[in-house]
Amino acid sequence: MLWEAIKLALRSIRRNVLRSFLTVLGIIIGVAAVISMVTLGRGSTIRVQEDIAKLGTNLLVLRPGQTPRGFGGIQQAAKALSVKDAEALKEIPSLRAVAPTASQNVTAIFGAENWNTALNGADGGYLEARDWPLVAGRPFNDAEIRGGLPVCVIGATVQRELFGQS
Repeated sequence: MLWEAIKLALRSIRRNVLRSFLTVLGIIIGVAAVISMVTLGRGSTIRVQEDIAKLGTNLLVLRPGQTPRGFGGIQQAAKALSVKDAEALKEIPSLRAVAPTASQNVTAIFGAENWNTALNGADGGYLEARDWPLVAGRPFNDAEIRGGLPVCVIGATVQRELFGQS
């Protein structure tokens, strides 16, 4: 019985060669499209995960928010976080690093080159909190931080744009 069914199927395929070819072609295109979409989806997922990891895994950023509306519906500005707030957070034993920062967009200039970038003023815990290893150079030391010395760590993009490839 099975052999008869196979013979009947092969006979039908031979009688309708063009229809059979188009059916097989449709199946091949459909399977290829599904495989392509799954591959693109996985690649996109990996890319998003890498981008999120660049922000810093297990990172919590605290910023002052808005205070409740004042009397008569007047919006009040939130009180800025202070260095004392950061010091209090450092007392929490489950936190690996605390890094108070101040940020501003600036133009970095070296010779005839300039580059618009974000400037983050921070203490020594910033690189650890962001989980950013240094490729070259060294982190700030405590004397530089306490003395407010003008030292900086630059990223690869700023280095490339201002100083060229090295």
